[in-house]
Amino acid sequence: KIEGLKKIVEQRPNHVVFIQLAEIHNDLRDEEMALKYCRQAIELFPNHDSPYSIIGQMRLRRFYKDFLLKDGQLAATNLEKSVSINPRNYKALLALAKFYLQIGAITKSEDRLGKILRFSPEDENVKELLEICKKIQRQSYEDVDILLRTVEDQRKLYYNLNKDKEEAPSLKLTPEMFSSVLDNVKKNAEG
Repeated sequence: KIEGLKKIVEQRPNHVVFIQLAEIHNDLRDEEMALKYCRQAIELFPNHDSPYSIIGQMRLRRFYKDFLLKDGQLAATNLEKSVSINPRNYKALLALAKFYLQIGAITKSEDRLGKILRFSPEDENVKELLEICKKIQRQSYEDVDILLRTVEDQRKLYYNLNKDKEEAPSLKLTPEMFSSVLDNVKKNAEG
C-alpha cells in the first residue's frame, strides 16, 4: 500500500495521500517518515488540519512516555494549530482536553470539551471528562509551560486519566508451568 501511495504522490500530489502515508508510518511507529510526510503536506497544503493533528498526536505519545516539556509544548502547539484550521477536529480537541486535564490546566480542558459539546452535545465521554474537571482541585495558576515543567520535574501527571486502566501485574512464566501442563497432556494421550 505504501508503494502505491508513493507513486500517487510522485504523479499527482494531494494532501490526502500525504496524510495516508503519514498515518501508516505513524501506526508503524516510524516517526521519522511520518514527520517527513506531515511536513511535506504542510509545505504544499498549509491550510489542512490533519498533518498538524498527526504531529500533535506523535508528540503527545512521546510526552506521555517521557514527560519532556518540549514534547508537551510541541504537542499543544500542533494540536491547537489543527483546531484553529478546523474547529470541529474532534480527535485534536479531545486530545487537547485530556492533555490539559492531565497537566492541571483544568480551565483549558473545560474549554476544549465545551467546544466538542457544541457540535456533539450528547457525547458521554466528553461529559465524563467534564465531571472529572469539576472534581479536581484547581491550581492557583494554569500557565501551560509552568505546568509542563512541573510534570517534567516530578516525572508524573497532575491527574492520570489512565490510573484505573493500569495493567495488573503480569504473571511470570516459568518452564515448570509448561512442563506440568505438557506432562498432563502426555498422560492423557497415553491413557
